[in-house]
Amino acid sequence: MYTQDFNTVPRGWKVRTVSWPSGHEVRLAFPPGRRKPGSGRLIQILHPHGRKNPNCAAVKKAAEEFNEKTEAPAKTKPNSGAGKRHCGARPLNGNRRPHCANCGAVAVGRKGEICKLCKRAKNPDELEQARHTYKQFHGKEPKEIIETQISAEQRKDYVMVGPLEDIDIIGIDGRSKRLSFHSDKVMVASSPNGKTLYLVGGNQQLPDELIRGFGADPSKDQPVLGFAAYFTYWDRKKESRWKLVPWRHQFGEDSGHQPVVLYDKLKQRVFFAGGSYYLKGTWVMN
Repeated sequence: MYTQDFNTVPRGWKVRTVSWPSGHEVRLAFPPGRRKPGSGRLIQILHPHGRKNPNCAAVKKAAEEFNEKTEAPAKTKPNSGAGKRHCGARPLNGNRRPHCANCGAVAVGRKGEICKLCKRAKNPDELEQARHTYKQFHGKEPKEIIETQISAEQRKDYVMVGPLEDIDIIGIDGRSKRLSFHSDKVMVASSPNGKTLYLVGGNQQLPDELIRGFGADPSKDQPVLGFAAYFTYWDRKKESRWKLVPWRHQFGEDSGHQPVVLYDKLKQRVFFAGGSYYLKGTWVMN
């Protein structure tokens, strides 16, 4: 599709995509709160291939008329953190877990508690970098900031990529095996700069018998399982029309440098080391 840009999306505004019978897709942005007719802003028009007139004035006019006639949605309970989002995150409405009393976006343990992100006045440069990486990879703004801590020496803030399905590993013995995480609720995440991938949460416990199957020594605290050849995760992308589908990426496809897969028996966590991969746009590049 040919993309015609009109305006940028202000921070905190929600984008709505409307499809037209002509094959065009029109994107309108609306400010937070109760939607009012005419309050939207025309952001972008996606023109179908083969159109000789990229301006498509008729579609633009129709989009503006649609904006003028758009009615406000049903009134919802306002978020308790409205007007206090110091970290810039957008709260998740309808989530029953208590959220930060300061920003209203990060889940906390008890009602009225302030999240660590607001307490330590997080570096705004790294936060913006994480938000930018998420938007480039998923093609949309992040709904919340995920903060987790595995140990005091490890990274606390991640860019969520999607649920992990499996990893194809070339074991120490040279044989290729698939490590499945289908129902283990393990998430693939990256550092804010998109240069390092992490496996966060879920059940990552590996029995000794499985470790031996990769030709590794299960008596080690951090046995090396082998080299990562492929990994599959689930995500909603523009290329799949925002449907949740599995995506499979190959490590070292261009450079030949594959990351090493290790297992920490004490923390029961699988992790990558090395490799030349990085996130670019909606893809994992090598």
